Amino acid sequence: MSIFRLIILYLLCGLVVTKADVINLTSTERNTLNITSQVSFTETDADKTPYNISQGHVIYKAIDSDQFVKSYSTQKLWFEFTLKNTDSGPLQRVLVFDTSLSGELSFYEKTDDGQFNFIERSGSSLPAIQKELKSLKAAFAINLKAKEEKTYVITRKSLHQLDVKFLIKTYEKFLADDFEQKVLLTFYAGVVVALFVYNLFLYFHSKSNDYLRYCIFISCIAATVLNINGVLDLFIFSDTESASKFLMAFSSASVVAILFFSYYFLRLYELNPLWKKFYTSIGVVAVLHAIVRLFPFDTKLQTITGISIDITILFTILAVIISGIFSLRKGHILAKYFLISWTFFFAGVLIWLGIYYGPIPKNLYTTNAILIGNIFEMLIIAFALSYKLNILERQKRDAEIQAKDKERYQRLVRVLCHDIGNSLFIIQGFTKNALKRPELINQNITWQKIHKATQNMSNILKTVREQENAVLTQDQINLGPVCLNSLLQETLFYFNDKCKAKNLILQMDLNEKIPLIRSEKTSLLNNVLNNIISNAIKFSHSRSIISVKTYQKDQQIYCEIIDQGVGISREKIRSLIDGHFIQSTQGTHGEHGTGYGLTLIRDYMKIYGGHFEIQSTTAQDKNGQNGTKIVLTFCAAKEKFPIEKKLEGL
Repeated sequence: MSIFRLIILYLLCGLVVTKADVINLTSTERNTLNITSQVSFTETDADKTPYNISQGHVIYKAIDSDQFVKSYSTQKLWFEFTLKNTDSGPLQRVLVFDTSLSGELSFYEKTDDGQFNFIERSGSSLPAIQKELKSLKAAFAINLKAKEEKTYVITRKSLHQLDVKFLIKTYEKFLADDFEQKVLLTFYAGVVVALFVYNLFLYFHSKSNDYLRYCIFISCIAATVLNINGVLDLFIFSDTESASKFLMAFSSASVVAILFFSYYFLRLYELNPLWKKFYTSIGVVAVLHAIVRLFPFDTKLQTITGISIDITILFTILAVIISGIFSLRKGHILAKYFLISWTFFFAGVLIWLGIYYGPIPKNLYTTNAILIGNIFEMLIIAFALSYKLNILERQKRDAEIQAKDKERYQRLVRVLCHDIGNSLFIIQGFTKNALKRPELINQNITWQKIHKATQNMSNILKTVREQENAVLTQDQINLGPVCLNSLLQETLFYFNDKCKAKNLILQMDLNEKIPLIRSEKTSLLNNVLNNIISNAIKFSHSRSIISVKTYQKDQQIYCEIIDQGVGISREKIRSLIDGHFIQSTQGTHGEHGTGYGLTLIRDYMKIYGGHFEIQSTTAQDKNGQNGTKIVLTFCAAKEKFPIEKKLEGL
């Protein structure tokens, strides 16, 4: 029975065991040879060694194809092939394992007695410091003597899916191809670094998180791409670790980065809350894959997650494309650029598939079509972000213009409500007195003050029109030389009767030697000086003093108005300095106001290029006598004019 079993086993082995042809090499052949179809392979348990295999029955199968494809597996792969030098002299060639994710490869020479002599190791899972040939793809040196024939065996240990061609190249061709690939990947890395730095600066400039998310996005994608192509391994000088061992963690980080960036770039949070839950679910799955790879779980689980991470990546791409379409339909213009960028990526995939199945010729650019497509993808998204920055800048400018328009119209309303109110108060006061005392109608001073009040109202309206026209024509307000003392005299002329009505004492100390100031006459009179004096009168107690003083110091002209009124609280002064509007309060005799006075003074002093300072104490401060001190600082005008005459009645 045992003899029968051996015969059956021999017959079965004869059906499945194939012997690959000997591959003849010659020095005249300079082209790259694809010997994949002449290589045999087998699988064993991961713990089997060459010695164990050599003592048993090894069943090899011929690949019979120009490309060898093997899915995720915990099994160890064995490849065997025979090379023969047909020349009369020695021959040197390089065997290239033409795939990025080759795993950990061991290269052996098989002896005539079936033993294995170890030569060297290589592959993506091996630290670069342990490789003889520091190339992006696994490679082994082949040296054959004249007419020599050798059988070689390669073992592969890896969880990655394998898609490989066995290529024989001359040493010069091998170096040239490896150099071209390194140049292309260096260019890719340079583009990524440039985009990263540029968008990082945009982030610090605009404070928009879109640019920071883009930096994270391209960093994760580029790190994964460079890892797949073996670039990271060349810069890891560890003799125990390899970057490609953690490719699943890199892929998981890329998935999370794509989802994180796309969610905000496409503004999915504005579309439907379900998008957030959907994206979060995919992100959690990706993170679980990274955890599985970072911790030493069972190798079978590693194999399952290898397949599932590919499905997760595919699912992520479909998800962001579909969400991009939804975002575009909702009118988000940046979604158009997002979809165009993915079009370039898919174009690269189609070119790569065309090489794989034959219609498209193979060269450096077509074989790296996906890499090049990824470059265009990142560039287009960067362009879209720059376009978004222009939109934001335009929106910011529009908002600033609207804010200035609003501020201008508010100032015009304050002028009309407050300053014309002062002139109307004068007219109303004289007409009221004239009804009680008809003899006042025939007094010249009465009509002079009414005339001045109406003239002031006319000047205010004229100034408002001129300022509005200056804005419409993009011209500045016309500032010129103004006599400060004359305007103060005119102001005191208006409010002289009002001071007498509250028994207030006006003390004037005007330095007639001060030069003309740089200002605008109508607004300085009505919007600044009249407002200060009006407030001083309103908030002063009867029989108190209001003092007005002008002087020059260090090429600047100063005007001080001091009252002994109720004062202004520190909170209101701080609010005024910060640029806010403050509410008006009633005067000491119940006078009402608009609350615009101090705000107008502050705004117009800025227009003149001057300075407005306010100091005040109230009853709550308990620092002695209450009151307010306002200091106006002006720049001197170049022109000099004589001091105008004092007005009659002062």
